[in-house]
Amino acid sequence: MLPKKPKSWKYKNSGLNKESRKSESAETLNAQEFLEEHLRLHKHDVKMGWLAVSTAFMMGLAAPLHAAEWKTLTPKGGDFSATLPGTPKLEKTVDKDKDGDVTTNHDWSLEAENAYYMVSFQEHPAATARLINPEGMLDESVKGITEGDKKAKITSIKKFKVNGFPGREVKATLADGVQLQAKVFWVKRRLYMAMAGFPTANAAAAKDAAKFLTSFKLLAKP
Repeated sequence: MLPKKPKSWKYKNSGLNKESRKSESAETLNAQEFLEEHLRLHKHDVKMGWLAVSTAFMMGLAAPLHAAEWKTLTPKGGDFSATLPGTPKLEKTVDKDKDGDVTTNHDWSLEAENAYYMVSFQEHPAATARLINPEGMLDESVKGITEGDKKAKITSIKKFKVNGFPGREVKATLADGVQLQAKVFWVKRRLYMAMAGFPTANAAAAKDAAKFLTSFKLLAKP
């Protein structure tokens, strides 16, 4: 079942140009269905990221016998950099909607000592990107972080911009006591997310999570 279209989800110029005003009613409906499908796929991917954090702690993270070596991740074509306590694993997936339009997902994840890290970006088709309201997409991303966990609670949301691109910084507490911190950005056709999860009472893990999130940099130019 597709989610209801949120109030903040608005189409730029109704998603239509002047030449297409004659068929505005039918095309607006198509645009709404088009966006709702991509929103559904997006919220699914955000939820999968949250589940990965929860699962990692439920199974128990392997604790290394020595301090991890922090490494900078700057993947070709990714237009971002981030520093993590180890080498993350990359998983690339492709989502195709009913019209055949493709959204690609790149997820780098790392299980470290008492913490879980993830950096990802989701690239939307040009047709979708033209219709998306960045602020609405970011708001839905924040909601998606705790969706499915009735006891989870978002404790902080901050709006900001980097290089002119809008973003959100969010903190949440999951049902199992895990602290979740994330930064989300909308950059042209891409939704970026940097996320870290760690036990509530672990000050060292909290410090490492802050180091990781602070290190995340967007390299795309406005």
